[in-house]
Amino acid sequence: MARFGKLVVTRSNMSKEQFGEVQKKLVERYPQVCQEIDDTVSKIAALVRRLPPDELLKRAYWEMAVRHINKPTEAELKADDAVAVRMIDYVQSIIASVIPENTAESQVTDEQWQELRGLVEELFSRLNSDYQICLTAFNRQRLDFNKEHEEFYFKAQLYWCNVRGRRYLFHEIPFFRDVLFPHDLVLKELYGIGINELLAALKQIQDSLTLGLGKMAEDLFKFREVTLSELRKRIESGDIQETDSVRTLLNTVIEENKWDNWREDIFGRFAGLDLFDLEKVTSLPRILLDDFSWEPGQNTEFFKEGDYKGWPLRIWPIFQRPFIKLKKRYYCFELYNLFDNLYRTLQKTIVRRKPEYAKTWNEKQKQLSERLPIELLRSLLPDAKSLEHLLSMA
Repeated sequence: MARFGKLVVTRSNMSKEQFGEVQKKLVERYPQVCQEIDDTVSKIAALVRRLPPDELLKRAYWEMAVRHINKPTEAELKADDAVAVRMIDYVQSIIASVIPENTAESQVTDEQWQELRGLVEELFSRLNSDYQICLTAFNRQRLDFNKEHEEFYFKAQLYWCNVRGRRYLFHEIPFFRDVLFPHDLVLKELYGIGINELLAALKQIQDSLTLGLGKMAEDLFKFREVTLSELRKRIESGDIQETDSVRTLLNTVIEENKWDNWREDIFGRFAGLDLFDLEKVTSLPRILLDDFSWEPGQNTEFFKEGDYKGWPLRIWPIFQRPFIKLKKRYYCFELYNLFDNLYRTLQKTIVRRKPEYAKTWNEKQKQLSERLPIELLRSLLPDAKSLEHLLSMA
């Protein structure tokens, strides 16, 4: 092992025989690791099944948000911060895939939360390290083993399970304006809204999930300052009864100034689910929200019997539908999965409702992929002449 500045380089000094012995032990451990992952997934599902999904996802979002405050770069994030994101997207996928118990609890205790968080952390830790090492050792036995293919397969699985965010959030809305605008008419036909309305809703969701906590804190402090100021004036004026408590006086001040809706709005975002409630954050039609949402237990593929049942290596339900429907309300708790998969999600929902549009979508996608790169280059190099432009002048 040698260190060069911030870089550490290691090289194995095992002999060929020693390496073979290690590989043999890893191959023997491979079935055990798979069974351990199966057991962990089953424990996660059993725990999620009896916990309230709204409280679970709200707590997951708050923990994730708090862990990311004042961290300007990804370099400052730690392993625990990644687990915090998995407590939203993977847990939401579990909620969408397992039918809740009829006797589900109404609250999530600290002990239950820590138990679930520990299980999720254990799952991804084992999947990202032990499983991958043992799998490669197992595959190495094959006569057609290819080192380059194995490395590609390993990286693909790690990216699939752990990496989110294909673009900076600042670039998301312009990107979707470019790639979705050709489908404006079919969106209006099926859902009654155009691309501009959809983009406005996406911006509202983005603002609520990124700036919403800060705005809520500002409103809360302002509300507190204003109400306490009025309460102080009332006390100093002597317009109170001896039996009046501070709570009673404060409620009276709020009622007299007609601040009830203001209070409900703030506490709906602070203690409730208003930051995530799509019918409060946006004006998206219910038909679209339905197509983009899973209800608890509605997805039947993620936990279908077979290899990788419930594993993060399967297609996550949140990749297919980013929203969750709970008690007849629609919520979005995770932003990156929404943006990463929006294009394909919208394509599939439109084609599902209008199958004959599949060919049209593909044709427009082909035209877009040929036209858009030229337009982007022209915006960067305004005086450049493309071959396409020169041919049109010939």
